[in-house]
Amino acid sequence: MIRHDFESSLRSFGASALLFRIVQLCKDCPVEFRAQLNDFRQSWQWIEIDRIRQNTNNKLTLRSAHTVYLMCSLLDPPEIMPGDKGDIVETMWQSEFCSPWTSVLPLDNAGAFEVARA
Repeated sequence: MIRHDFESSLRSFGASALLFRIVQLCKDCPVEFRAQLNDFRQSWQWIEIDRIRQNTNNKLTLRSAHTVYLMCSLLDPPEIMPGDKGDIVETMWQSEFCSPWTSVLPLDNAGAFEVARA
């Protein structure tokens, strides 16, 4: 049975995709509320980054998993992961980012999301 609630969607699509429009719509909300919403999104993104690390059997550091997470958000990611930190930074600066919904499939392939449970 597939559940159609916020928590299930968060675990299936990720914080960026699910919350990006909500954050936009809250532009006129109190600053404290927006800060809490952004903090929730960032905290959940770190959970997704850690899942990427765990799904590589901890072969990646958390920093490397973060790089993979960011690469999944590039509109035109490189075919091969850049070799050193300088190349990674250059790739990021020269690239455009895709929409949060476009990054759902690459993030899912990287292991950022939980598998749906019946």
